Amino acid sequence: TVSHLHPMSSPLSQVSREIAEDRKALEALTGGLVVGMSYPYGCYSDEVVAVAKAQGILYSRTTVATGEFHLPADFLRWHSTCHHGDPRLLDLGKKFLAAPDMGLSLMYVWGHSFEFAWGDSWHIIEDFAADGRPGPRVVLHQHPAVPVRLGHPGGGALRRRQAGLQPHRRDLVV
Repeated sequence: TVSHLHPMSSPLSQVSREIAEDRKALEALTGGLVVGMSYPYGCYSDEVVAVAKAQGILYSRTTVATGEFHLPADFLRWHSTCHHGDPRLLDLGKKFLAAPDMGLSLMYVWGHSFEFAWGDSWHIIEDFAADGRPGPRVVLHQHPAVPVRLGHPGGGALRRRQAGLQPHRRDLVV
């Protein structure tokens, strides 16, 4: 949302305005249609979900980490596999890539890029994303207007997403 207000302590009319203003600003910036969001502070209720849906939001991430690789049962309450600071991150990535065919599955890692500077943890996400092996690829999703630091000195190499690349069934999406 525009000001990252806490949705559980704000009037629903204000939550609705925040979502609408944020969509408008992001659509002007990107030239595309914005249909996804994350709930500020990971907080939501049935009423907040209904407001997001009424504003045209089709999916929204929570901060609930499942440690699993399932697609969401409810795209407006999309729980992730883990946060990028989760100590299980590398083990979960190995488990995801080594697992027998799980059918349609996804490893969803969430976080904020500014958090990497707090603990000087760029090397962790780069190790996670290093994909010099054949088979499933790691796909880094970023907006071209948002600078992302890649190639931490001494860390692994992180490939940029190639234009038009569509994630495959066993790709890691970062």
